[in-house]
Amino acid sequence: ISEVLVRGLAYENMAHAGFAIGQEVRVTTPAFPDKVFSGTVHHIDATLQAGTRVREIDSVVENPDGKLLANMQATLSIK
Repeated sequence: ISEVLVRGLAYENMAHAGFAIGQEVRVTTPAFPDKVFSGTVHHIDATLQAGTRVREIDSVVENPDGKLLANMQATLSIK
């Protein structure tokens, strides 16, 4: 899989931080601490989730080596 969907969570205090579709993202994982995966914001939820008070941000991230797998823990940084 050359591209994967990475879902990030913006907590209530960050929900209006100026996120935008197409914005650059960088993803790191504990499994590959020296590797940075690049991508862009693909979708931003319009509202906060009622139970958790977070806003989901979906990004499409390059995965040329197939290292990123479903349900891996990751840190998403939006530039």
